Amino acid sequence: MKRAAAILSLVVMLLSASTSTSLAAPQREPGKKRASFVAQGSILAPGTTPITLMDWSRSCPELPATQGVSAYIFEMPESFLTSRSAAYVEGTAVGADFGYRLWFFDDACSASVCCSDAPAKVPRATKFIYVTQYFDGASEFELTVTR
Repeated sequence: MKRAAAILSLVVMLLSASTSTSLAAPQREPGKKRASFVAQGSILAPGTTPITLMDWSRSCPELPATQGVSAYIFEMPESFLTSRSAAYVEGTAVGADFGYRLWFFDDACSASVCCSDAPAKVPRATKFIYVTQYFDGASEFELTVTR
């Protein structure tokens, strides 16, 4: 119950937050390989009600039944938990003014950093990345995390 209350209070903070930590999309140096985590997601109806986040507050660490309705939650591989990483999102939607927002949660489902605009620095110990968007309308996107 404490966790649900903490995540629900975070909903209010997430909806009103305006600060961000940004980083340019990671560039690969010639001849140097970087580990990457790449996954696809989609959001059907972002709107103003964070249905996915509210559902996840009750099911975390299990992904919610409403995955992809108002946001999409990615579970990071164990190998990324102790490294410095950068995340960015690329998506497509007809007539949309693109803007994705990322929140980072640890394995206890506590927000370690919130409200970063994509691309963003990923804090160590990030287990989940919560992605939502600024614009209305459905979208499909790809999350890339490199270290």
